[in-house]
Amino acid sequence: MITLQHTLVTLLGLRGNERELDEEIQYVLLPDAIRRYCGPRQYSHFEQSYDGKDTSWMKYPLNLKELSKEEVERLPKHIVSEIKPCVLGETTSIETFENHNTHLPPKYFAGAKKHLTQDFIFDRFIREKIDCSKMYDDEFEFNGQKLDGKGVRGAIADIENHGLYVLAYMVEKTYGIKVNQEWFDKHVKARLDSEYSQDLADGTYKYMKIPDVINERITNGDWSHLNEGPLPLKDYMEMYEEVVKEMPKIDYERKTAEARVAAGKPAYDLKTAKVGHEEQAE
Repeated sequence: MITLQHTLVTLLGLRGNERELDEEIQYVLLPDAIRRYCGPRQYSHFEQSYDGKDTSWMKYPLNLKELSKEEVERLPKHIVSEIKPCVLGETTSIETFENHNTHLPPKYFAGAKKHLTQDFIFDRFIREKIDCSKMYDDEFEFNGQKLDGKGVRGAIADIENHGLYVLAYMVEKTYGIKVNQEWFDKHVKARLDSEYSQDLADGTYKYMKIPDVINERITNGDWSHLNEGPLPLKDYMEMYEEVVKEMPKIDYERKTAEARVAAGKPAYDLKTAKVGHEEQAE
């Protein structure tokens, strides 16, 4: 799931509350953003080895404003010993994220967990629509067409871009918010500039450009192309509705953690915490 989608799914999960989005979006986007400094996705997305016997992990940094590649290199982290070449990633363990990041404040912890949960549902959706059974052989099939790795990445990009259009429709229809590029500049770029180091903010936001044709449609409120995507509109809507339903659950966990802190207790009791999703990572 691209960062543009992560933002809108989070907004929908917050019932259109832009103020709350502004307070947590830097944490929601961090698993993708920090790859600028940590490199392999396996670290920030807690991916298991292909055989499930080991899991990569990292401890997220507390100070995002002064973050640099050198600082990230010093963070405690681990990567699996063998990674099979493939354009798609391996299984992400949210439980591993939880176990290695109890030092994070509740809002930060919840934001990163939202990102991983959103990816879980989207990545499962992708694997339901694209035959990835031969992914280690760089062979895929989508809509009756055989694709190599480059081809499947292109297909996923098409699915993501149309999905962004669908999400923008859902936001405007439900909450009356026009989420075009100007909106992202105001609610995401400004927040990243404030909360991230400038290099990290610039490096993250440069990938958050809505394709011109989609931005024009969003700006003009033109929803006449919803049925022109690579997948049926019904499939998109059902998948995003499932994602959105998961977000308040994480907010409830955050509020519980905040109450524990206020009572002088550790924020997280992982012995009794519900184990998170495990996903096939994109």
